[in-house]
Amino acid sequence: MSEPDPAWASIATGMWAVLGLLSLRTWTGYEIAQQAPRSINRAWPQRDSSLYAHPPKLVDHGLASVTTEKHGGRTRKRYAITDRGREALSWWLAQPTSDPEMFIEPFVRMMFADQGSPESTIRTIEGFSTWAAENCEAMLTQLEGQLGGGEPFPHRSRQNSVTALGHAMMYSAILEWTQRARELHMADPTLAHVDANEIRREAISLHRAALEGFGRS
Repeated sequence: MSEPDPAWASIATGMWAVLGLLSLRTWTGYEIAQQAPRSINRAWPQRDSSLYAHPPKLVDHGLASVTTEKHGGRTRKRYAITDRGREALSWWLAQPTSDPEMFIEPFVRMMFADQGSPESTIRTIEGFSTWAAENCEAMLTQLEGQLGGGEPFPHRSRQNSVTALGHAMMYSAILEWTQRARELHMADPTLAHVDANEIRREAISLHRAALEGFGRS
């Protein structure tokens, strides 16, 4: 591998994700925007405008190339990874990963739920539950289709299946929490009679069990 370009350190994660897609095959901007919700957007959500903007920037960095092709009565741009792009992707994958950033509005709202109404709190819980359930359903449909031979990149089944397991465990945990939170608030809307220490002990038990499973107790 030739020397890394210092400019690579300033490339945003979303651009690396798109470069990862380009390492699999060539894509147009439209095709990337269609594929993203089924893959990279599950881990790093991006607007369509960003997905369309990333490939030209990768071309500017010399990590991708672009060609123009006819499509019906119009033209469109198709992007492909370059040899330098594969070197850059390999370099990025070898770098220490950034810590995940969690932006969970339902949790923020729950912190201050006593300043609102019980009805608002239930709506927050239900909304979070619905979001997790819809994502579960979408991934379930996708995974079952792949079992039936509908996987677009069968040579990547192992990598994709491990990531899919992570998503399944995450959404399952969210649904379990929303069910528990719903039960608590339905039984006692203001939580006036809830034993906070009992809930803390439950949380401590879960943390300890998780850490013990990885030898970090």
